[in-house]
Amino acid sequence: RWAIYSNIKVFEKRNGIRIHRPPLFQIPKLGNAFVANWGGFIQIRNTANKIHQNNRFDLILSFDLLGTGGMAWRLGRLLGIPAIGWATGSDVRIKKDSPFYSELLKSLRKLDLIFYQSHELRDIVTNLLKKVQHSADVSKHIVLSRGIPLNSMRLFSYEKRQQFRKKHGIRSKNIFVLYVGRIVKSKGVFDLVEAISIAQKQNSKIICKLIGAIPGFDESHVLNKIIRSKPDMENKIELLPPVAPTEVKNWMQAADIYAFPSFNEGMPNSVLEALSNRLPTVAYDIPAIREINHDQLAILTAPLGSPHLFSERLLQICRSKELRQQLINTGIKRVKTDFNISKQMEKVITISKNFLLDKG
Repeated sequence: RWAIYSNIKVFEKRNGIRIHRPPLFQIPKLGNAFVANWGGFIQIRNTANKIHQNNRFDLILSFDLLGTGGMAWRLGRLLGIPAIGWATGSDVRIKKDSPFYSELLKSLRKLDLIFYQSHELRDIVTNLLKKVQHSADVSKHIVLSRGIPLNSMRLFSYEKRQQFRKKHGIRSKNIFVLYVGRIVKSKGVFDLVEAISIAQKQNSKIICKLIGAIPGFDESHVLNKIIRSKPDMENKIELLPPVAPTEVKNWMQAADIYAFPSFNEGMPNSVLEALSNRLPTVAYDIPAIREINHDQLAILTAPLGSPHLFSERLLQICRSKELRQQLINTGIKRVKTDFNISKQMEKVITISKNFLLDKG
């Protein structure tokens, strides 16, 4: 793991955007705690200051409230510009006995403006601030999902879809269930393997591939052991390494059902991507999924922690063409209406401009 970290490029350009990654001194097992507060700031402040002298930034936007959030507000103070944070999920689900708890409170108080991927995340922060007798300035805390690019909504041709499936050993008769994400318990991958095992006994056409396995960084080794312990499942469930975003789109368009059994999320972009690719989706009934569904049926849900009912939802989609089409139609509508990244970023720019004007 540390060998991989040491090979990360310090500087590169992507799509004309300059990306700086100043190396940070870390202590194994204590690294996160060190970087999350003043440690990371001390190490990057000189690099940030030099870049600022050449570019004159107007504000800092941090896609996190902890590690990068803590560095953001400190850099804002150093450079004399506003710092904005964007809550993603795990960064606000911090327990009081965690070493990150005090750092989160500092970020919440000292960041000038905070966006939240969902109403649930803002509610978590509001309740947290009430417990420490610190009132939340409503105008400072804004719910705004980042959204996804809608150019991914162009579909495979039938021939290309069949070619891709054949290349990866997926037969035309197979019902291919796809999962994309980290292979860790909190993402529900162990539940998914159990659900597939149950569903496969009723429909032998079902197969499943989980993309995102990084041995040494996740629990893929343990999950593979469980799969191998089920002789009838070894050729039905497969763990694959992460792929490039363009390749994720190909996998989604080759799949028949998307499975998302995560136990908690800020706003699951992989689900939004699945909906944009016209992929019927099953997920656990968590707040972020309910927010996507809103008052419509874009995603079929199962009670949290119930692999048996998750498998039943998968089978429902297999059985009903009408249900599949309903989920596809509603899913596309929801993504276009509230999760178009272009529209969401326009809102960010407008809100930030008004904020800067108010700040003078």
